[in-house]
Amino acid sequence: MGSKSRRHRSSILSGCVLLVGLLVGVGLVASWGTREWETLPPAAGVYQKNGQIILSVPPASGSPGYEVKVAREPFRVTTTRGGTNVLASSPGPARFQMRGSWYGSTKVRGFGWDGKVLRLDLATTSPGYGISYAITPEPGRYRTTWSIRGTGTADQIGMVYDLRPSGHWYGYGEVEPLEQPWPLSAGEVRRGKSFDPSIYQVRAPFWFTSTSAGLWVNTNRPMDHSTNESRDGLGRFYIKGSNVYNDVTFVESTPRAVYDHYIRVTGRPAKIDPSYEQFEKPLWNTWAQFYRTPTQQGVVGYAEGLASNGLAGHAVQVDGGWERRRGDLSFDPARFPDPQAMSGRIHELGYDLGLWVGFYVEPDSASYAEARQRGYLLPDGADRSKPCMVPTPYERDSALVDLANPEARAWYEGKLRGLMQRYRVEGFKFDTVFFDKKCAPRSGLTQADYTRIGAQFVDGFDLQGAGVRVPWWGSQRYGFAMRQMDKSTDWRSLQVAVPQALALSTIGHPFVTTDMIGGSLYGPPPEKAVLVRWAQASSLMPMMYSSTSPLGVTNPSTGQTNAYDEETMALYRAAIEEHRRLAPYIWERAQEAVAAGEPIMKPLFFDFPREPATYTVKDQWMLGDAIMAAPILTPAASRDIYVPSGTWYDVRRKTMVRGPAVLGSYPAPLGESPVFVRQGNLQTCAAMAAFGAGAAASCPVAPGP
Repeated sequence: MGSKSRRHRSSILSGCVLLVGLLVGVGLVASWGTREWETLPPAAGVYQKNGQIILSVPPASGSPGYEVKVAREPFRVTTTRGGTNVLASSPGPARFQMRGSWYGSTKVRGFGWDGKVLRLDLATTSPGYGISYAITPEPGRYRTTWSIRGTGTADQIGMVYDLRPSGHWYGYGEVEPLEQPWPLSAGEVRRGKSFDPSIYQVRAPFWFTSTSAGLWVNTNRPMDHSTNESRDGLGRFYIKGSNVYNDVTFVESTPRAVYDHYIRVTGRPAKIDPSYEQFEKPLWNTWAQFYRTPTQQGVVGYAEGLASNGLAGHAVQVDGGWERRRGDLSFDPARFPDPQAMSGRIHELGYDLGLWVGFYVEPDSASYAEARQRGYLLPDGADRSKPCMVPTPYERDSALVDLANPEARAWYEGKLRGLMQRYRVEGFKFDTVFFDKKCAPRSGLTQADYTRIGAQFVDGFDLQGAGVRVPWWGSQRYGFAMRQMDKSTDWRSLQVAVPQALALSTIGHPFVTTDMIGGSLYGPPPEKAVLVRWAQASSLMPMMYSSTSPLGVTNPSTGQTNAYDEETMALYRAAIEEHRRLAPYIWERAQEAVAAGEPIMKPLFFDFPREPATYTVKDQWMLGDAIMAAPILTPAASRDIYVPSGTWYDVRRKTMVRGPAVLGSYPAPLGESPVFVRQGNLQTCAAMAAFGAGAAASCPVAPGP
C-alpha cells in the first residue's frame, strides 16, 4: 500500500467511531476450524475515498492483491482486483427474515480497523435490529462474518449479490436431472430447492465466476439459494435458522486458481476410491435393462450376452428389485430361486457381482419389525415414538436406518457382510440418503454429522465405480466416484449430462461419471444414435457407467423394444476399447487429483482463461491438460468445434490444427467422435500414445528438481 494510503489509515484510526468492544462482545467472529487462516497479509490497510471505506490487501503467497470497497449509504460491498470489479453485492445485501418478515441492511453507522479485522456497525430497515459485520482479509481471500443484534432467531440470514459485474457464474453442483445451465447464471436456480448437507442431489455452497472470484458459504446448516431467478440478475445465499452468517470470498487471477484455493481450504481427495480396473472398464448395471423387475434368468442372460460379444466390464451390478421389499437384504425367491448359481455364472464370465442397496426399510419388509423394536430406525421429527418415513425413488415411503446408532450400524453391516460371504458379492451400489430433514437426529448431531457417518460407513465397502452421492463441501475428501442424477433416454439428457459432469468436477469431485449410458429414467429405450454417442462421450470421461445393452433392450413398463444392430454393438465396443487405452493416462490424472486436488474432467476455461469464448462452451471439455473432447451430442453428423490457442493433433483426421480457431461443421459420422491432443504439454506423450499417435507427438521434457 502506498504512502498516501498509510497516511489515511492513521487518520481513520484516530477519527472513526470505534466499535471493537461492541462487535467482539456479540460473538461476531466465527471459528474457522483450519490452520489456513494463520497467515496474515502483510501491510493490509484501510482508508477512505469518495465516501467509501476501502480495505486494501497487497499481493502475497502467489495471489493477486485486491480491495474491498464498502459504500456507506446505501450499504454495499464491491471487490476489485487491479481496479476492476470482480464481485459486487446488491445495495443493502445483508438480509434476514425474522418471524416471517424480511429486513435488510441500510447504512454504515460506524467502523473500526485494528490491523487485522475491519468491523462495521450497520443499521437495518427495523429499529429493533442492528448488524455487527466483520471482514477479515487474507492473501487471495477474505472472510465475512456478521450477526444480528436483537431478539429472536432468524428464519433465514444471508447475502444478496449482483451477478452481472462478475461475468459468468459456475459452481453449486447438480441443478435438476434434466436441467444444468452452463454457465449457471445463464439459466435459473430457483429458491425452495433442497439444499442442505443430507440431500440426495450433489450440491455444495461454493460458486465461482469468470472474473476469478469465488464464494464459499461456510456452514453446515440448511440453505436457501437462487441464481438469476426470474432472470433478476441476483444471487441469493441464505442460511436457515441462524443469527450468524459466515462466508469466504476468493480473489485470484484465474477461475482455476479460485478452485485450487477452495480445495486447499476444504480438502482434496484423501485417496482414489475406485480401483484401476474400475477406471479402465465399464460397470454394467441392470437398472435401465430391467428397471424394477430383474430376474435371475434375465441377469444371467444379460451378462452372457455382454461377455459373448466382447463387451468388457469389471462388474455386473443387480440394481433395485432383487429384494421382495426394500430392507429385506435377501433375494426374492420368486425371481431369484438360486442366487448362488447366478453368482457363479457371472464370475465364470469374468465379472464381479454387485447389488443395489440403500438404508431404506419398508414397513412390510422382513427387517422392519426387528429394526423398529430395537430402535435401529431414525425417529420422526414431530413424533419420536414412531419411525421417520421418507420418500424413496420409485418405491413406497420407507424408514431409514439410524447409522449414528452403533448397534444399528453393526446390525446393518452384518447383513451386508452376510450377503457378501453367502453369494460372493464383491460390492454394492449405495443409492440412498443418510438422513432426511423430516427425521430427528440423535442428541448433539446435525445433518452434516449423518452425512459424515454415512460416508464413513460406505467407505468400508467396494463401491464398484458407482460411488455414492455425498453432498456438501468437504465430501470430496473421501475420493468416491460421483455419478449424476438419473437421466432420461433422449438427446436432451445426453446434452445435460456433459455440463452436469463439469459442474460436479468443479465443486471438488474429480472421479465423475454420467448417469448410466443411454439414460435410466424410465424413458423409452434409447435410439441407436443416442446410445452410441453417449458411449463415445463417456469413453472420454474419467469413468464409464453402463446399463442399456447394445444387444437390445425392452422397456418393462411399455413393452417397447429396441433390437440394436451389429454396428451398434461394434461402435459401443470401440468406445470401451478407446477408454481402456486411455486408462493409464486417466489413472495418472487420478493420482494428481489426490496429490493436488486437480480435476480430471474440466471446462476449457480452466486451461485457457484468457480466451473469452471458452467460458460458454458446454459441449467440450479437457480430460487432463492434453486431451480435448468434442463429441457429438445431437442427431447431426457434424458440429462446430472451438479449438483454443496452441497446436492440436486431430486424432480422427491425423492432422495438426492451430488455434484459436472455430472448425465449422466439422464432419463426424456415427463411427467418429472428435477428439484433439494438445501439443507441447507435459501430458502430450501419454495422450498421443493412448490414441496410437506417439510418433507424431511433440513431447516436452519435464523440468528437473
